[in-house]
Amino acid sequence: MYNYDDRNRMGTRTFRPEGPEPLRSSGVSRTELMSRAMEGSNVNIYSPTTFDDIQTLINFLKRKEQVIVDFSSIDKTGACRIMDYLSGAIYALDGSIKEIAANIFLFAPRGVTITVPPQFRR
Repeated sequence: MYNYDDRNRMGTRTFRPEGPEPLRSSGVSRTELMSRAMEGSNVNIYSPTTFDDIQTLINFLKRKEQVIVDFSSIDKTGACRIMDYLSGAIYALDGSIKEIAANIFLFAPRGVTITVPPQFRR
């Protein structure tokens, strides 16, 4: 849709498009390229103590940050509930999960590759 500006003294109307400025053909800014390169580069280590910590963990994943979760400080029922929610979040975000040690897991968002050397594979 167009708005018209009838302030022209000659009596003619000039039309100008509504909405944001068109994108420049110069491409993506350097700052945006840097921020894209940094996505997924943060690794958070977290040891949940209650089920309420799930929101914090999912927020890390939504920001494309990796999370190492240590379930040793929570009871088995709470750990299973958190693992269920995180598994759903990882599935929705097209990420991956890898067990590092007993009760310790790495949750990685899409775009982060987890490589395990052959000697550590089960």
